[in-house]
Parts: sequence; structure tokens; C-alpha cells
Amino acid sequence: MEDTLPVVLCCSGHDPSGGAGIQADIEALVSMACVPVTVVTAVTVQNSRGLSAYTAQPVETVLAQMAAVYDDMPVAAVKIGMLGGAALVTALAEQLGKYHRVPVVWDPVLATGMGQALIDDSFIHESNTQLMPQVSLLTPNAREARLLTGVNGIGEAAKVLRGNGCDAVLVTGADENTPQVINTLFDGRGDKRYCWPRLAGRFHGTGCTLAAATAGLLARGLTIDAAVTAAQAYTHKSIAGARPLGGGQGFLDRFYWLMERSGV
Repeated sequence: MEDTLPVVLCCSGHDPSGGAGIQADIEALVSMACVPVTVVTAVTVQNSRGLSAYTAQPVETVLAQMAAVYDDMPVAAVKIGMLGGAALVTALAEQLGKYHRVPVVWDPVLATGMGQALIDDSFIHESNTQLMPQVSLLTPNAREARLLTGVNGIGEAAKVLRGNGCDAVLVTGADENTPQVINTLFDGRGDKRYCWPRLAGRFHGTGCTLAAATAGLLARGLTIDAAVTAAQAYTHKSIAGARPLGGGQGFLDRFYWLMERSGV
């Protein structure tokens, strides 16, 4: 095992229920044998039933948190989640441009798992023009890909997103009406489709888990293709073990591997 585990910086919202956001990032990154360091971009009021309110953190506070980490630690990858406003999108893009380039994975949280919108037109504009060029891998679900581009076809939407500057796009299909969940990686080298059994129920924090796990694996030196493949397998198994801790969406078992190893 490596003497030093890679450090992954997470810029995400805080979910008091622990099912998504920063807590999901931490659990997924620990599972990938990485050290998660965190910048809180928004404070939410939510649980398994949905989100009722959120407060974006001041841009100055977010940038100061990032600088404190970068000035002290060798960040090997960045995972971005909920940003909470166009001003933060712009500022984060500028800040990332100042640092040594590392893999950046962005799960563009545009709505909650229950469908509540979190963005406006200025957010979409700043995302496409300012932040996309800093992104190594974008991981939208099909609805988010359409919202970001205004294009209905997934392949065309991915082409637009890559044209805006991001290196690769993984469009996930859990929100599509298909017998299986079909995720597609668009990286300019030929589209790659992944088919997963559709698990019954609705789940909290799946996008956070997939993006954070992928960022962790990129930090460990895997290619985008290999990282995406392994992160999907990890996320699918976490979903399969989900538990109904609340009255709404199921909570993923991101530490299933720990129970397996302990023999419990």
C-alpha cells in the first residue's frame, strides 16, 4: 500500500442527513483509499424526503477555504458538487485556473433527487463559459445534460458540453425510462456505453458518490475510462445495499466493503 494516500479536495454542499453532499464525498473517497479535504459551498436544509432551503456560502469564504488547503497540501484531484449560484461558479473557475492542473470531476447538481431546481439561466451561462474549461470529467444525469445545453439528444448534448471545454462527459441514465440504467462516456475517442441492472426505489446521493469515487480513482492514477468503470461498480453496489433510514429516498451503503472485510 502507498505510504501517502492522495488528497482529494471536495467543493460541495452540506447535507444534514448525511446522505449526499460533503458526507457522501467523504465516505466515497475513504472507500477509494484517499484523503478527503472539504470546502463547503452551500448549507442545505434537507433529508431523504427532499430539500426545503439552502444558503450559498460567501464567495470569499469558499475561496479562502480552497487556498488554505492548496497552500498546505498536495491536492491530487478536485471533486465539485453543488455550487449554489453563478457568482460562485465564476469565482471557482478563476481559482482553479491559478493552481497546478489536476483532474477535476464535476457533478453539476442542478436539482435535488426529488426534482427541485437549484439553478437559473446565469448559472448555466457561467458554467458553460467559465467552469467547463477547467473540468476533466463532467458527470450529469440525462436531465442535467439537457438543462445545461438545451439539446434533447444525449450524444448532441455531450458534444456541446465537450465543445465548451470539458475533456470528457459521463451522462448517467438512472433518470431515463429504460429497462436498464445506461451510462455513456463521451471522451472524443468513441462513445462507451455501460449497462447496469435497474434497482427498485429512489436513492439519495448517487451522483455525489459516483463523482467522488471517480475523482479518487483519478487521484490514484487511473485513466478516465478505468476510473469511470470502477466507480460505477462501486456506486452500483452501494445502491444495492441502500437502507431506508428516513421516510423518503434510500441511503447508500458506501461502506459495504468494510462489512465484507470484517465478516459481519
